[in-house]
Amino acid sequence: MFASHYETEQDWDLKTKRDGVIVLAAGVRLLLAMKLLAGRSRRDATDIDSLLDACRVTSVKQAQEIFDTYYPTESIPYMALRQREERFANLGE
Repeated sequence: MFASHYETEQDWDLKTKRDGVIVLAAGVRLLLAMKLLAGRSRRDATDIDSLLDACRVTSVKQAQEIFDTYYPTESIPYMALRQREERFANLGE
């Protein structure tokens, strides 16, 4: 449901490869975009804040650019938009 069709091989981190089994995990930019798309109110708030920090995002614009990279035809749900805007409100964004 939250899969992006725009990610690249570089968006995935290899966790383990053994006996023909490969385990990959989404990188922080892709995870941030997925969490913003999910937009599950305060349920994802801590994760979104942590991922914004991990991605070194310092503005609403930067967060939107990451989101648009992976979900160019989607919109961020209202609650995730509100959280993102509240986070950067004190920075004049």
